[in-house]
Amino acid sequence: MNDLDAAELERNGMELLPGDLLEAVLEMEKDPFVLETLGEHVSREYIHAKKAEWEKFCRTVTDWEKREYLYRI
Repeated sequence: MNDLDAAELERNGMELLPGDLLEAVLEMEKDPFVLETLGEHVSREYIHAKKAEWEKFCRTVTDWEKREYLYRI
């Protein structure tokens, strides 16, 4: 949990890390250093694989969701 507000983060030159895999992948897509270091082919394939992983995660019903929502009926 972050105890600093946006103004304090900015004042200290700090940024928050991505909150989930999709945010991280979207940041990676914009990072010329990472893209240049990995190369076009590896970057493209890695990003594609991580987006597919995120989509699979989003379609998954967790045990917590089952307990919280399904079994309350």
